[in-house]
Amino acid sequence: MRNYFKHIVSIFAKDLLLEFRTKETFVAVVIFALLIILTFNLGLDNMPGTTPTVSAGILWIAIIFGGIIGMNRIYSIETETGAINRILLTPVSRDAVFFAKALSNIVLMISVEFILLPTIIVLYNLSFDIFPMIFLSLFVITGISLVGTLFSVISIKTKTREVMLPILLLPILSPVLIAAVEASAAIIAGQTISDIQNWVALIIVFDAIFFVLAPLFFTYIVNE
Repeated sequence: MRNYFKHIVSIFAKDLLLEFRTKETFVAVVIFALLIILTFNLGLDNMPGTTPTVSAGILWIAIIFGGIIGMNRIYSIETETGAINRILLTPVSRDAVFFAKALSNIVLMISVEFILLPTIIVLYNLSFDIFPMIFLSLFVITGISLVGTLFSVISIKTKTREVMLPILLLPILSPVLIAAVEASAAIIAGQTISDIQNWVALIIVFDAIFFVLAPLFFTYIVNE
C-alpha cells in the first residue's frame, strides 16, 4: 500500500514539476477561462443586473471549458515522447497512474478557480460567502477531473482529440454540472450549504461512482 501511494505521488510530482517549469497549460487555461468571463461580461453589460443563475453558469462554463484544455494536455507529452508506454511497462498499478493524473487535473482546475472567483465577483458586482463556494467546488472539480482523466485517455489516440473530448465528456458530466450551477446560484443568492444539501449529495454520489468506475475502465483501456 505504501508503494501504491508512493507511485501516485511520484507521477503527480513529475507532472507538477513539468508544468511549473513550462507553465504552458496553466497559462493557456487561465487566459481561455478569463476570455469566456470577459466575453459574457461584455454581452451582459447593458443588462440592469445579472441573476445568480447566470453568474453561476458563466463561472462553471469557464471552469469546464478551461479544464478541457488541461485534460487534452494531460497525456499528450507522454504520448508524443513515448513515455506513456514506458510508464505502463513498469510495475506501477494502472490505478496509481490514473489517480496521479486525476490529481494533476484537480490541482490545475482549483488553481484556475482561485483566479476566476475574484474576477467574476468584481466584474459582475457579486457579494456572497466564498467559503461555501470553495467547499462545493472541491466536490464538483473532483467529479469533473475523474471523468475527464478517463475520457482523455480515450480521445488521445484520435486525430480530433480537441473536439472528441468535449463531445464525450459533457453528456456524462451534465448531472454534476446542473447540480453545480444550481448550488452555486443558491450560494450567490445568499443561501448556505445546508440549503443546498440535496445538490451536494448528488455531486458526492456522482464522485463516488466514478471514483470506483473510472480507474477500472482506465485499466481496461490502457491494457487494450
